[in-house]
Amino acid sequence: MAIGILFSLKTGKKAPIASNKIVPPQVAPENLPKEIKNLKSKLIALTIRNNNGDLLIYQSQNFYIEYISSPQVFFVKILKDVNKSKLDAQNWFIGQGAKQEDLCTLPVRFFLATTQARKENLNFSSLPDGCSGQILTNPAVKK
Repeated sequence: MAIGILFSLKTGKKAPIASNKIVPPQVAPENLPKEIKNLKSKLIALTIRNNNGDLLIYQSQNFYIEYISSPQVFFVKILKDVNKSKLDAQNWFIGQGAKQEDLCTLPVRFFLATTQARKENLNFSSLPDGCSGQILTNPAVKK
């Protein structure tokens, strides 16, 4: 079944599903504070695998963290257990020396990897806790 093309069996209408909208970074990478640039370098040094420039930084059964060099964002792909995984991922960054507010600036963004997770979490935010920003539709997600 294609993502975003789910239909209710009773009504024939699309079932509600959370879109994967990504909030763009508020600060251009070249304008990041020095301490954030240093933290970003430290995190990138933890790379487990390089997939044509997409760097796998951390992996668990519930989520994984990648650094995507263009647009220079840490993406957390949540596979299951959405709320706990989002919190665990934020705590992983904090355990590496980040402060909660640093997650907004690095930047870190979250998205739901499965259709089931998107159906069950209609109000999911791509932002770390305590961040705000303007929503931009992720161009990689097909409607």
